[in-house]
Amino acid sequence: MSAPAPAAPRTTTRLARALRAAPELATIAILEHAIHVLLASLAAEHTTLADPAGPHEPPSLRAARRLSLHASALLTPLGRYHASVDTEIAKAPPSLMDDLPY
Repeated sequence: MSAPAPAAPRTTTRLARALRAAPELATIAILEHAIHVLLASLAAEHTTLADPAGPHEPPSLRAARRLSLHASALLTPLGRYHASVDTEIAKAPPSLMDDLPY
């Protein structure tokens, strides 16, 4: 006989509530994570990415700079949207379903 599953932590309940209210937050979280992985990968591949641009850079480094700039810029509106949705979710009364142990 196996032991009963432990109760879900409150963060899991909070996450489940947020995803029920705004399922697009899951996609946004994945996209934010993917952007961070992209930026780290670009920095690993192009070790001079953070240095000032030079006149004789290879095309791949110039492209990496542009991609890094645009990807980083996308994080701001994604964060704003996420924060605004979180604010709206926090204002909403908790559902009776949130108190169920399953």
